[in-house]
Amino acid sequence: MKIRLIFLFLFLTIISLAGLRVYLVVHHPLSRSELPVDLSTVPAHPTATPTPKPPLLVKGSIPYWDQRLAVRSFQDHVEKLNFVSLFWYYLTEDGYIRKYQYAKEDASIINFAHEHGVQVTAVITNLPEEEGSSWDSDRVERMLTDRESRARHIEDIAEKLDSLDFDGVVIDYEGVVGSQRENFNLFIQELATALHRSNKLVGVALHPKTGEPSDKRYDFQDWVSLAA
Repeated sequence: MKIRLIFLFLFLTIISLAGLRVYLVVHHPLSRSELPVDLSTVPAHPTATPTPKPPLLVKGSIPYWDQRLAVRSFQDHVEKLNFVSLFWYYLTEDGYIRKYQYAKEDASIINFAHEHGVQVTAVITNLPEEEGSSWDSDRVERMLTDRESRARHIEDIAEKLDSLDFDGVVIDYEGVVGSQRENFNLFIQELATALHRSNKLVGVALHPKTGEPSDKRYDFQDWVSLAA
């Protein structure tokens, strides 16, 4: 009986020591040279690869009422810009494009921009030239609701862009009634189809919506459709 107890004691002692040895082996820190694989190229603190961000595009604007100073500023900072818009034109009551009286259609501005890799867009607004006037929805509505008027307006835009070698157009129609939402979408789609054939850009001046009642002024702009 004593022999069995001694044997059992020795067996448990061996098992305990073996277990302790295994525990020590598993938890004993190894040097890099003792590891079974070469981790010399593995960074000590690996980090996740950041997702690359699209480049930031910068656009400037040259308004006709301060054109001389704006052009000088553009020339001084041209290397920081990707696009420049020339605020020169507006939509007339009869649906044509007209230059603002004090705007100077200076082709040298466009040439300078192209020489420095900057694309140039023409801005067309519905802001009449008469003193005290405001953004006129009526002239835009007349153009939008008539198929022939839309087609003629698009043709006029294309001719204007070609005449001065513009890279595209920015439509800045403001204060248009919300009922023209679908017609405005259609106009932009037709304009884009026509101008993209000549590799021209089409931009729309979108207006921020803050959730205030005043946002109703911009119900005519369907952001999702315009971005399609």
